[in-house]
Amino acid sequence: MAKIAAVVTLSKDDVSGGAPIFVAANREELEKTALLLEKTLDCAAHQVNETLFVIVDHRAQNG
Repeated sequence: MAKIAAVVTLSKDDVSGGAPIFVAANREELEKTALLLEKTLDCAAHQVNETLFVIVDHRAQNG
């Protein structure tokens, strides 16, 4: 199963859990942070809605 490596959001009140949560100040920062984490962590950024991205490590499936 894939692992959520991080969450990037505009509203911290909308998320919780064990993954690191990055709160962006605006839409531009939201996208920039998600793409930076995607590249840095060698993961995939998935947009859930207008205010939320999840950064997923699909390599976790293989061990």
